[in-house]
This record gives sequence, C-alpha cells and structure tokens, in this order.
Amino acid sequence: MNMAASPGSFLLATFLGLISLVSSDKFLCNQPASSAETIYKFGAADINKSRNISFSEYQGKVVLLEPEGNGTEILHALQYVRPGNGFEPNFQMMEMVDVNGKNEHPLFTYLKKYCPPTSDEFEDGLFYSPLKVNDVRWNYEQFLVDRTGKIRMRYHHHTDPSALAGDIDSLLREGEPEIEMSNEIPTHRLH
Repeated sequence: MNMAASPGSFLLATFLGLISLVSSDKFLCNQPASSAETIYKFGAADINKSRNISFSEYQGKVVLLEPEGNGTEILHALQYVRPGNGFEPNFQMMEMVDVNGKNEHPLFTYLKKYCPPTSDEFEDGLFYSPLKVNDVRWNYEQFLVDRTGKIRMRYHHHTDPSALAGDIDSLLREGEPEIEMSNEIPTHRLH
C-alpha cells in the first residue's frame, strides 16, 4: 500500500479490534452519489470511555471500521499476545457497541443500509433480534469509507488484511490533485 503519497490520510478506526483474517471476499456498496448520508453525523466513545469521538473528526480521510468485542480483552490481547511485547495501537479504538438487533448503533444501521450481506447464512444461537439480511455475521467484518464519509466496500470476516491494500490505496488516490508533467524545456533564464 502506498501510504507515503498521502501521509495522515488513512485512519484505522476499529470498533475494538484487530485484523487477523485469511481470504478475500469483498462487496461493493451501492450508496447513491446523490445521497447526503455520511459517517460524519455519528460518534462513539473511545475504548476507555473517556471521551466521545465524532466521526466528523475524520473528514477527508479514508476510514476502515471493524466491529469487535470487549475492549479490555482486545487491548490485553494486543499488548501481551499478538503482536505482544507491550504493543499499543496507534489507531483509534472505540467502545463496544451493538452492530445488530434492536439496539444496534446508528452507524452500523447506515453502513449496512448500502452494503450487501457477506453471507447468506446466520450462525446458530444468536442472542439478538430482529435478524436482518444485511446483519454483520461475525467479528472482523470490515467497512471501508472514502474521504467524503461514504461507505464504499464491505469485507467478509475471513478477508486477509493485505487484500484491502489495493482498495485503500485506490481511495487514497481519489480526489488528489493531478500533477501536470511537461517535457518542454523552459525558454527563460534564471539570473
């Protein structure tokens, strides 16, 4: 992924999580260009519940969202297990929220509205209702949002993180000013 061309323009905002997956199943979301909906009207508390973060803070950035589990458990896993050695994430992590059911966070209602489901099947023993066809099926599903705050891609929970690199790089290049190159030799002299 060529991040050097756009320093600071990529943000990994996970909902309590890491990415450790194995295949590539991506789904193009179909939010109409005329739709004014974006992630910028939503917010959530950080993982420590010490401050409420508005997603409008991420305007102009490419954002990867991933629903996860218990915050303390995830932070300890990062610090002591994988990758371990006292690792501390350098990306924003949010509090755990419901991504499905009657109490689902409005952000996930928006994200799922324009994206196809990643699977046709539901797991047994789900503890929420109502069940909807576009529900998040498992932790580690990811949603990729462009610089304008609109949902662009949804990834199955088995998607290898390296499979996202091309899509992220493509979104980072979108909207960047074109640099005009010329083969002409200047005709003026510098004194």
